[in-house]
Amino acid sequence: TQAVTAITATTATGNGNVTSDGGSTITERGTVISTSANPTTADHRDTATGTTGAFTTSITGLTKDTTYHVRAYAINSIGTSYDSDVSFITAGDPTISTVAASQVTATTARLNASITLDGGEACTVTFVYKSGTGYDDYAAIVTAGGTQTAASGTYIAGNLPYLDISDLEIVTTYSFAVKITNSVSTAYGSVLTFTTKSNIMPPASLTAFPSSTTISMIW
Repeated sequence: TQAVTAITATTATGNGNVTSDGGSTITERGTVISTSANPTTADHRDTATGTTGAFTTSITGLTKDTTYHVRAYAINSIGTSYDSDVSFITAGDPTISTVAASQVTATTARLNASITLDGGEACTVTFVYKSGTGYDDYAAIVTAGGTQTAASGTYIAGNLPYLDISDLEIVTTYSFAVKITNSVSTAYGSVLTFTTKSNIMPPASLTAFPSSTTISMIW
């Protein structure tokens, strides 16, 4: 039995290799599958054509985010042989959290997120933002004309995707949210806000001269 490949939420590819026919022609070969360890031909089986050598099987009808056990088997006139148990998990739903914006200036900011679950595969992440407050969720920001931008690349659980945005209005409150998508479903993070800063630069190289017990500084 070899590692299962091409795993999705409902399908996978089983892989095996019949190394010997035991001196009697192979009449059937393939993989058996179950949610319990060490499945047999009494469980669900997927057959492959041929006798000895490597083979693949098409496994369908699976349930998302579920652990399955697979074994390769072969049958000749003497009996049935199995190899060791191989387990895999089908793809599931991803989850993501919106994280507070950082590096906020008068006209730029970094939108942040944190991926809790990837559902067993690489995911895409998209941010949406819009000036104003009172948006209930991601869709509300989109409906209001928010800007949607995908973070570059794909992500898995534990990653911290971010998006740098620019051309913002000074001293303005913005709302933003994030969504994550894999082959199974799309999930959303909550709406957070941030406020851009004033573009008035703080003074530099100031020297204060005290008078009595106070110091006055004006710029």
